[in-house]
Amino acid sequence: MAMQLDACEPLLGKRSFCKAGQFEKVRSMLWINAVPAGVCLICVGVGVLHPLAAESAKSARLTICSGDVCTDEEQRRTVMPFHPVTLTISAEVFSVAFASVMVFWQEGWSVDRVWHRLFRPGAILRLWPVGAAYGIGDLMQAFACNSASAPVVLVIGQCKLLLTAVLTMVVFGSRQPAQWGNLMIITMAAIAGANNGASTALNQDSRSGEITGAILAFVKACLSTSGAVFCERFYKEDSDGFWVMSFRVQLLMLATSVIMFATLHTGEVPSSFAEFIAGGPLSLCNGLEPGAKLRCVPLSPGGQCKCVDHVGWDGHTVVAMAAIALNGLVTGLTLKHLSAVGKAICNALSVAVFYPAYVFLGFKPFDLTQAMIISIIIVCSYQYTTKKISLANAEKRDPAQDSREGKPKVDFASAAQRHACDEVRAREDMASLPAPARASQRGVRG
Repeated sequence: MAMQLDACEPLLGKRSFCKAGQFEKVRSMLWINAVPAGVCLICVGVGVLHPLAAESAKSARLTICSGDVCTDEEQRRTVMPFHPVTLTISAEVFSVAFASVMVFWQEGWSVDRVWHRLFRPGAILRLWPVGAAYGIGDLMQAFACNSASAPVVLVIGQCKLLLTAVLTMVVFGSRQPAQWGNLMIITMAAIAGANNGASTALNQDSRSGEITGAILAFVKACLSTSGAVFCERFYKEDSDGFWVMSFRVQLLMLATSVIMFATLHTGEVPSSFAEFIAGGPLSLCNGLEPGAKLRCVPLSPGGQCKCVDHVGWDGHTVVAMAAIALNGLVTGLTLKHLSAVGKAICNALSVAVFYPAYVFLGFKPFDLTQAMIISIIIVCSYQYTTKKISLANAEKRDPAQDSREGKPKVDFASAAQRHACDEVRAREDMASLPAPARASQRGVRG
């Protein structure tokens, strides 16, 4: 009877689960599954908001004049009216401040405890490669978004799936099949998406901008993938807490951005604090009066000049800054509760929501070729995700591993054994009844 009950335990479940501990176990199970699901939904939502906010920050119209000939109204592409580096630095300052406030709140607003938790030299120094990779990557992302359209930047970013799989295999020594076929299809579709964006551009300046943005987006994908794979281990193993870890990473990103700020070309950075908010890399056009034609005057005869219809920060810039800061915090949250591959998969799924929203909001008209390329990426990402989950579940249910751990191998395919387990269940239910009820049940069965 005891052997029979032990064999049927996986089917019947422990009786304690159905008694006093049922509510606690159900709640624990729901919480374990709800946290990753919630993090995944947040990651997808931010993955949609971030590129849309960056695209909306391109609120100025670029005019290019060659001699007396200037671009027509319908051929002017949108650009950021401010220095892109100011957007990145402002978002990182906001992230550092927000993370420090959360740590202060956790420590009861004690300056001494917060200082000792945040500024441990050894813990900060070991994160400098991650902070440098993310900091440079954020700058590349800002310049890429300013040069190319959001769909091109987003689809090139999906190359992170292939790069993440390679680095995970190298760093963590994973021997799990990496589905190289699907990953190569996703990468080639991303390249095709970038080429389609360049080929459908309105003029030569827009085409060169799409290509430049695609290259910068690929560099950003390489840097962020390296940072995510290495940072995943730090987030999972660090005992100081999520907000402390976020503060250190964002602080090193800010330090990297400040160093890059000092080394960039003078035309890409503001020359004063006032220009940090109110200035931009391009000058204002002439002819801003109602009914006048926008134009600029080249410095030399036969030369070329560029100008915009307004410069400086506006409301779209503030929204983009908040979206970048939120994206950085959600990246850390995803690496803590999921993985670097999970972060890349969530980014791929966000494409499915982004492109319809991008067209619906009127940024660009619907492009069937671009939509099909994005659909290929979505389908291959779905196959990659489901296959990876099934492989992980199969590894957990490996019979050889169970036998090594001393767990009995039970096969419930037999109808006879199922019947025996039903008999055990009936006897257990009978034993749990009071004596009069048991006599009554025996009378009914008799």
